[in-house]
Amino acid sequence: MRRALLAAVFAVLLVTAGCNSLVSPDPSPAPETTTTLSGRLAPGLTANGFTDRAKLTEAHGKILREKSYTFRHRVTETDSNGNVLGHVQISHEVGSNSTRFTYDIVQNGSLSPLQTPSSSYELSAWANGTTTLFARTRNEHTSYQLTHDPDSLGYVRRTTNSERLYNRFVALNVTDIKRIDRPGTPAYRVVMNDVRYPSLFPNFDTVENASLIATIDTWGVVRRYRLVATGRKDGETNQLTETFEVTNIGETTIRRPPWYSTAMNATAHQ
Repeated sequence: MRRALLAAVFAVLLVTAGCNSLVSPDPSPAPETTTTLSGRLAPGLTANGFTDRAKLTEAHGKILREKSYTFRHRVTETDSNGNVLGHVQISHEVGSNSTRFTYDIVQNGSLSPLQTPSSSYELSAWANGTTTLFARTRNEHTSYQLTHDPDSLGYVRRTTNSERLYNRFVALNVTDIKRIDRPGTPAYRVVMNDVRYPSLFPNFDTVENASLIATIDTWGVVRRYRLVATGRKDGETNQLTETFEVTNIGETTIRRPPWYSTAMNATAHQ
């Protein structure tokens, strides 16, 4: 039953493509200046656009498989009047050993497992390599579970979001690339428009337009992106706004969550 519930949660994430108070607001990077460039910029990326999207997203995944990192993802669906129909927030912290992690997701409205206006689902997990704790909240009722199953949330602890990134990047054409002048690893601002594959936007029956702005460094790590797409769904015009951010690469530390003691007490006899 637990595996079926987890599978349903992750199926929703793949369709939206995926926290509690741990989730930060949309990323707001410091002001940056940009300069046009030429030549090879990152694996699979040149100043003229993508030469191999798979090569880029594979490079992203390879770096994250070898490092600790913090990942945040947010999706909001609104109607033509700006009313929120559904919302997903994810916070995922992964240690250098992927069996140590925290994971938090909140889903509600049209983006919840039940896809009803009043439905809400939350899942939090913490793992230290030998033990995994879960806290699940559905419609304000929370339950806890402890397991020593090494494959608990296996999809979560192994994912680097490479597939999500590939699907987003292959769906659109690159229309502009500029270098970002900022401290640290050189990075590029990549603007994508012009929908190539509408089928990669399953939240809509038909896609009207979409725009994605990504920050990609010279190693191929996608540091962040923001996607805004508009389309028709069930005869109505809706908008999807999605943000993605990877931070603290090689510097993420896994700590016990605030609900750790409560969960341990609740699962003492499991």
